[in-house]
Amino acid sequence: MPLVARRKVAETWRDAVGRRAGLRAPSCLARFDALLGAGLDEGEAAYRVLAEEDLLWVVDEPGSAAPAAGASDEVPAV
Repeated sequence: MPLVARRKVAETWRDAVGRRAGLRAPSCLARFDALLGAGLDEGEAAYRVLAEEDLLWVVDEPGSAAPAAGASDEVPAV
C-alpha cells in the first residue's frame, strides 16, 4: 500500500511536519531544515522525516488515507 505525506491546502510542508510530529516536532523540524539545507525540496524532506518517524499516511484506495498501521499519535513524554 502506498505511503504518503499529507498537508492541508494552505499549510507549508514545514508546518505539516511540525503538526504531525506532535511532541517530536523540535527534532523533526531540525532534520527537515537540515534536509532542505542539503538541497532537497520541501515535499521530499517532509516525506523523509515523517517516514523515519513512522508518521506517513497509508492509502488503501483513491481518496482514502489514514495513519499507517505502525503510526501512533501517542507520543511518549521526553
